[in-house]
Amino acid sequence: MFKPIYLLPQFSIERQNQYQQRWESDIGKKEHDIIIEEIKQGAGEDFLQSDFEKGILSVLENCNDLRGMKFWQLAIDFSHGENFKWSDFSFIEAWHCKFSAATFYSTNCNFGKFYNCEFNSCLLGFSHWYGVTFEKVKFSTCDFVEFDTFINCKFCECEFIGCFFSQNPFADCYFDVRTVFQKEVKQKPNSDFKTGFKNQQLPALYKGIKDAYLTGEVFDQYRRYFFKQKHTETRYLKKGLVKIIGYFIEYISGYGVKPFKSILFSILIICIFALIYKFSGVANAVKTSIGAFVGVCNDITSWMQLLESAIGIALFALFITILANVWFTEK
Repeated sequence: MFKPIYLLPQFSIERQNQYQQRWESDIGKKEHDIIIEEIKQGAGEDFLQSDFEKGILSVLENCNDLRGMKFWQLAIDFSHGENFKWSDFSFIEAWHCKFSAATFYSTNCNFGKFYNCEFNSCLLGFSHWYGVTFEKVKFSTCDFVEFDTFINCKFCECEFIGCFFSQNPFADCYFDVRTVFQKEVKQKPNSDFKTGFKNQQLPALYKGIKDAYLTGEVFDQYRRYFFKQKHTETRYLKKGLVKIIGYFIEYISGYGVKPFKSILFSILIICIFALIYKFSGVANAVKTSIGAFVGVCNDITSWMQLLESAIGIALFALFITILANVWFTEK
């Protein structure tokens, strides 16, 4: 369950101030500018190691330490490579930045903040994002290829467009009403990274998205992804009788979130019984079927009409139950 970020047990305002304020001294400002220039040049694996070992970057605790930095209006097209391998972006703050073709491999970001940023065609693997706030952030054609995680992150007015996910990265996240997740799940990465997506992963991905929208009280999207989760569970995870039951529940109720399906199924039942009455020689077969369905039987000794009445009562109860479920979810 999503928790306000300041209530997370790992959050420490003292540590945040420690890492952010170290860049405010004269030495910190100078070294901050040095690191920004290195990033503009494309960064790379251990791109700060040489300067760190020479003592040029004295405020860092290690050569991967980018904690507490502030990025402002950076627009960088990276060459493909391990741009930020092992980097720690915890407590970072980034505004109006655009990162294209960057690689975030085994990177870590705890309690960072990103505002009005874009990640275009980026590659992420073993990246860990915890308690991060994303506002007006766009992920476009990015590849989340290996065990990437967004844990207890808040997404406000964000977009995921054309991205590839090897598995579900979202756990205990928050999506607001303006956050948009792409309609289709890509089966292959946008890059040449050798991996793929298995349909058996779809239910977990949809569950992560569903839970995030539910936390943000975006109930229409919650119902949409709840249905997608159950829909894919039935097709890719269930077998035998359980699979058949799953299909049946989907067709008559939409897994409890689509009242209109019970109406369609009721119309189907009326049509089926009308055909049976017609071939049985019953006059006004359609009228008889409709009457029996709503509990008005022309012949109470007819077991066929009694059966249809029982089905009608059950479907009406099902419709009311689904309608109540949809209604009270939002209350």
